[in-house]
Amino acid sequence: MDELNKAESVTNITKGTRVSANIETETDIRIAGTVDGDIKAQKKLILSDTGRITGSVIAQEAILEGRFTGELRIKDQITVTSSAVIDGFIFSKKITVNENAEVIGIVSVGPDVDVLNAKLTKEPKRPEIKQSVKKAKEAISDPAASQSENTPTQVTSPFGQEETKAPQSRFIGNVLIGIPSADFEENQAEEIKSTCENFMKELGFELEIFDEPVLDSFYQKLTYVRKSSDTEDNIRDLYKKGKECIETSLLNKGNSDANSALQNAADELVQFLKQFDEFAITLGDIVLVQQVEDDVQSIAVEMVPEQLHSALKKDAELVSSPARVYSYVGN
Repeated sequence: MDELNKAESVTNITKGTRVSANIETETDIRIAGTVDGDIKAQKKLILSDTGRITGSVIAQEAILEGRFTGELRIKDQITVTSSAVIDGFIFSKKITVNENAEVIGIVSVGPDVDVLNAKLTKEPKRPEIKQSVKKAKEAISDPAASQSENTPTQVTSPFGQEETKAPQSRFIGNVLIGIPSADFEENQAEEIKSTCENFMKELGFELEIFDEPVLDSFYQKLTYVRKSSDTEDNIRDLYKKGKECIETSLLNKGNSDANSALQNAADELVQFLKQFDEFAITLGDIVLVQQVEDDVQSIAVEMVPEQLHSALKKDAELVSSPARVYSYVGN
């Protein structure tokens, strides 16, 4: 891009690179790979069409061509191109949105917006949503006119659908899969993704971002998002129910929910995993791990403990070592 040639230096996350960490840079940052974490850039953020970001971002300026999920705070100008898919909360002084871009969520724009300190608006009132749609249409037809407004604007897309509400809350659940088996075949990659996806869908999550799997040993990361008015405690209880279903599948015991869709999804997942001696999988806040030591097979299904959560955030591929994962939950 021409913008890149003007920069004195650029921090690059290249295509095919996965980063699970928080990033701070005094330069422009260009992301063509996948970043799961928070980003703070003193200058410009450039998200290419192959780039994926899940997290919170603070930058001076942003050019968005890829997929962004989370919270975006840009001190000056945001440019959203036709290939971009933006889902979350956005704060900026100015924004230009291409007609074919997808922007879902709440966008607060205007010279009076306190970009860094603005509060997230989770329950916009109906008149405000209607007004935001009108302003969004004006932004497409005449971006300069829309940017001259002195009042912060809430924009909810898809544009033109006045009855569309922005999600009240967003809950992100990462699925990490590690199966250290030399016998893992390529056709099984789609099956493990499918069984995990069925389970997450029954918890109300939709697939947002996924990486191409690494085979032998198998590793894959998938990011799911759930949009609802639930509280964090509600989501925690939902995960606990999912954990109980997995336990039921592992113990081959029946209960009143044995024929539920969630129980069936848990049965399908456990049945697939039975063919492997060792594996470690996180399903949002649930961790399922099986490892072999001195010919003794151990298995555990638990809510992800804080120490394991922190370790996986620093190094997601830790999940490829079931013995290490088990050390966090097996005691």
